[in-house]
Amino acid sequence: MKKIMIIDDEKMITESLKVALEYEDKNCVVFNGCASAREYYKEHSDDVNVILIDYTLPHMTGCCFIKSLDTKNKKIIYMTGHETEQIREKHNIPEEIHILQKPFTIEDVLEIIEE
Repeated sequence: MKKIMIIDDEKMITESLKVALEYEDKNCVVFNGCASAREYYKEHSDDVNVILIDYTLPHMTGCCFIKSLDTKNKKIIYMTGHETEQIREKHNIPEEIHILQKPFTIEDVLEIIEE
């Protein structure tokens, strides 16, 4: 089963998403920092099909983190409290990459994952 990587510096968010997605039979792995997420991805990128990442992280944006990885054929979902179109324009994010405006529901996440 492919995995969903959840990356957010707020542990409550990563754990809540993990519990809700696993309830829906999704396999998740969570990270509260970029270093550990990067190390995991280097070793297990073939096992990951979705990366759900916060736009604002302590040492870089989620966009910078994603650009540092080979994410070809992966579904990328950014989570943000910022205006989504401003983020899309600022970072030249293509339309096939999703940006979820906080607050969002688990149904919003599932709809993107399953499309």
